[in-house]
Amino acid sequence: MAAAPWTAGALWVNPRMLLLIGVCCWSTMFLFVMRGNWCSMDDGYLRVDHRLRTHGGGSSSSSSRGIIMCLHNGMVPMALSLVQELRTLGNTDAIHMYHCGADEMTPLSRTTILAVDPSVQFIDVCTDMVGSGKLREDQVPSFRSYWLKPLALIHTSLDHVMLMDTDVMVFHDPALLWDVQGYKDTGTLFFRDREILIQMFLTDIIEFPDHSKKLALHALIESFDYAKFNLEYNPSSSLLNSLAWKGEAAHEQDSSITVIQKSKAPLAMDVLFYLVTQEIHKYRPIFTHGDKELFWLAYELSHLPYFFSPWANSGSARPGDMQNHPNTLCGITTTATLYTRSLLADGTWRNGFQTSVSNMCCSTSTAHMCLIRTRVTWPPFWTWKAGAKSC
Repeated sequence: MAAAPWTAGALWVNPRMLLLIGVCCWSTMFLFVMRGNWCSMDDGYLRVDHRLRTHGGGSSSSSSRGIIMCLHNGMVPMALSLVQELRTLGNTDAIHMYHCGADEMTPLSRTTILAVDPSVQFIDVCTDMVGSGKLREDQVPSFRSYWLKPLALIHTSLDHVMLMDTDVMVFHDPALLWDVQGYKDTGTLFFRDREILIQMFLTDIIEFPDHSKKLALHALIESFDYAKFNLEYNPSSSLLNSLAWKGEAAHEQDSSITVIQKSKAPLAMDVLFYLVTQEIHKYRPIFTHGDKELFWLAYELSHLPYFFSPWANSGSARPGDMQNHPNTLCGITTTATLYTRSLLADGTWRNGFQTSVSNMCCSTSTAHMCLIRTRVTWPPFWTWKAGAKSC
């Protein structure tokens, strides 16, 4: 009898074959990393052992500060790329990778990352916080999401914390952010999101049982349980003058890079924990797209000072862009999220994109901002290839 033809559909009914293919793919990737060939370039390969020798394997100049990334197994390739960027740019801060549950970061994922930077630390925050009684088992699934990032900030023993999404692309060593005067003064450095006027998130409408209606941001600020933290309702002038409060922008913060000194604001950490475990479940629709608004709001609700970069965050698309290719936004204009005049020409970082050398594109399947420069200089250590999506 002739053997049945081998088809793609046959794979889905043969779990052993799927498992074998998965193991082979991961093993191949691991071997490439071990050989130092993970980061391919036009002019050759950057060896892992050379990179670690040059940059000290990531030993931070200050044990109290570091970079936190939140990820799972499917994000390992992006995390590898970002770690390589950071180390090649000269960053020596500690890197802590947070996940929720042992199955979110397998031994193979850990080994693959450690082959690039053996100093990376992994923290299973959900297991740890359940063990300490700070979380219930039934709460764990909800933190396999955006909400993991604020939980990681609350949990970490680091004092100076730089939260960084794995799809961020950095043009400079981000350690320079520790020296921003606004950060030194307030213990915070937040970046603005795009100004989007839609009736969603902060500007969504909440309807109460008495049929009264309020903007989601107003509902949060006016109904927050201030007494729980020995506080009173007292919105800051920054809030009252914000576009979101006036109903003119659905977002305030892009949290792709968020810098916080925890020791300056323990109350804000308590409020943040309350927000991420209770307040976000209070009203529907929710007032934030993912975690992005929780950080500055924790400080606002705590009546503590916070600092936003004065530079706008924006991106531009070509005329007819959405009609021609609705899944991407392709732009050639300059976009920057900066704080020092000397760096204005370059840009500090970019969050989430699909790219080719001749045409810069952002995938609209991500909810992230795309930061683009007019004079694009492609760092030779980038692993991104034309058409590769950020997530």
